[in-house]
Amino acid sequence: MKIARIFVLLGLGAAVLASPAIGADQPAERQRWGFSGSLAFGGAGGDYGNALEKYVSGNYELFKTSPNGGWRYGAGFGFGSFALKPPFQDEEEFALMQTYLFGAKVFRPDRGIRPYIKFEAGLSRLHPRAAALGPQPPPEELPPGESPTEPSTGFGLGVLPGVEMALGGTGVSLDASLYAYWSTTNYDLSAIGQPNANSGTSLGGRLGLTWIPNGSAGGPGPTDPWGVHKSYGWATGEVVGMNLLLSQVNEYVLSKNFNQVSPRSWWANIEEGFTYDDNDFRNNQFLHPVNGQMYFTGARYHGHGFWVSGAYAVGGSLIWECCGETHPMSFNDLISTGIGGTALGEMTFRMSERTRRSCPA
Repeated sequence: MKIARIFVLLGLGAAVLASPAIGADQPAERQRWGFSGSLAFGGAGGDYGNALEKYVSGNYELFKTSPNGGWRYGAGFGFGSFALKPPFQDEEEFALMQTYLFGAKVFRPDRGIRPYIKFEAGLSRLHPRAAALGPQPPPEELPPGESPTEPSTGFGLGVLPGVEMALGGTGVSLDASLYAYWSTTNYDLSAIGQPNANSGTSLGGRLGLTWIPNGSAGGPGPTDPWGVHKSYGWATGEVVGMNLLLSQVNEYVLSKNFNQVSPRSWWANIEEGFTYDDNDFRNNQFLHPVNGQMYFTGARYHGHGFWVSGAYAVGGSLIWECCGETHPMSFNDLISTGIGGTALGEMTFRMSERTRRSCPA
């Protein structure tokens, strides 16, 4: 499938951009990985601006810095949405998922106030939740949080000037910037009295946090008894990365209709609170613990002990229940993933450690 091929090429491009340059003059340890998360707010323009307004988005980025910190290269994921203009303002949101590569030039990287300019390019995926844009009448027995609408995929470009402010000597900083242009294949908006649309803009502000683990320290930090460097940053990055990968698979490969997440769906889930999920046994008692095991081992293999790794398993599940799907949050899924994943993860961790110790060096 054409879109799948594009997505694979984007992934390969991210790996190439993130890899160290061959023959670099600077020591490899000066090149550091970092993460950033941000919230964006703005308006809508272009063709889609006739029907949409009030853009919000949650964004996550993984990047690698150049040896002197002057450049950053990586991949990003945006989970945004728009409200429909009156008289459809009470309909569910119009979701916009963005998956992109980026490069950023950071000016004065050794200072506390760091201006930068960032360039983004990648996939844009519009997938509304508004029932008015789906088949009429709506299908019966639609699961809570799902919508029967069709997606539209295209590309997005962004030029984001901004400024970053360091917070002490922690490797954490605040940043603010602007947002971008995107286009899709034609989307039929006749159900809400608008012509077909295929391009739009979302101009506004973005405020976020950037974290470069051990970014202000001289080395990677202490190790556990096995010589593994303890890292909260990498453990957190792996947990969030697993959820991001699952989200991309749900949207682009499986075409699920519970994946159109944004700050609007996150807040709606928090307001509704926890419910009971009656999915089948295989899903709740097998897939969820296996997923929790991945969260657990993501922390265990970065130098953390049993209890801290268990907290990562519960935390990764909570992030997904709140922010990874439009289904209401489920307390039994949280238990199956967090507690079941901890039990399964510790078992496989001990098995692998025993195997490793029994093998000759």
